[in-house]
Amino acid sequence: MYAKISKFVNIEEYAANFESDLNKDEKAKSFWSKQILILIDNFVKQIRSNEDDNDDNKDNNHHETKEDKIVKYQTEYQVKVKVLMEDPTKFLSIRHLLQLNEELLQKYEFGDIWRYHKLEENTKALSLLENRLQEVATIDNTYSRFETLFYGLLSANIFDSGATAVQQILKENKNFNFDDAMLKVQQRPWLVDNFDSFMDVLLQGKIKCITFFADNCGIDLCLGVLPLIVEFLKFDIKVLLCANSGPSLNDITINELINVIETAGKFCDLIKNSYENKNLILCENGQKGCCLNFLEIDEKLVDLMISMEVDLIVIEGVGRSIHSNFNAKFKCQSLKLAVIKNKFLAEGLGGKIFDAICKFECYK
Repeated sequence: MYAKISKFVNIEEYAANFESDLNKDEKAKSFWSKQILILIDNFVKQIRSNEDDNDDNKDNNHHETKEDKIVKYQTEYQVKVKVLMEDPTKFLSIRHLLQLNEELLQKYEFGDIWRYHKLEENTKALSLLENRLQEVATIDNTYSRFETLFYGLLSANIFDSGATAVQQILKENKNFNFDDAMLKVQQRPWLVDNFDSFMDVLLQGKIKCITFFADNCGIDLCLGVLPLIVEFLKFDIKVLLCANSGPSLNDITINELINVIETAGKFCDLIKNSYENKNLILCENGQKGCCLNFLEIDEKLVDLMISMEVDLIVIEGVGRSIHSNFNAKFKCQSLKLAVIKNKFLAEGLGGKIFDAICKFECYK
């Protein structure tokens, strides 16, 4: 496996740089020690909001109610975070803190606690996709069209269930939508803005096949990612569109992605035809968290990336492109796209909340 992925990353260099150690940054550690407790409370609220699968019935083997398991989940999560935070000798990343959520949800048999939320959001967003595609198609200038698409993707990336600032916005304004998000995102120049460099490479025809790692369900995927994917397909660029193998927050999973693409294909011939003729291939990334470790991605995906000679890796979202992979170097062109959704991270990068990252790098 390592021999295969080494075609895209220098393994030793990648392992040292794809995520940062909180135990070497006291300010970051202090922030996340408080932030993770807020997130745990949010996860508990989400579990309680799901009244399905006979959750309120007692487990026949253990005589536990749903509430019993919630208390155990919350207590164990808090204790394990405390233990991790108190051992400065061990490497500790944001990925480790968030990965605990998936492990404990599985342990206490809660499954995908966001599944109905994601289904609802996908349905709503898909109903708006056709109009969004038509809006973008009216922009004749290629540069302006892609700039609009990048703004759209960055704006749509705001809709993240793991971001407490966003959840507060949605709590205060239940009608907050894609157009509202467009007004929130930083105007160009973005905090990291390599858009022009990317366009130079694109217009020179130096991109033939993309591996695109998507982030969230709903507006993020349907109104942000898919319109950009459609434009890539119009340029005769093949796309491997990747989703999580298992659930994590409101991140898109491979089964959900398949459903979204099949639905979108009903009113977008390009998506339908590209999916059928393998110019658009849907892949699972082999992971369940909201971060992305290239040393652990699905081997079938790596094989496909090699056989299709992928020359651009696109990583979307804060977890995948900033918390992990922001400083990672690839052996092909890479593009990292995200909107920063917490003040601490923004200040660490020299910006403010809802500033945007468009980091394009060419392999040297």
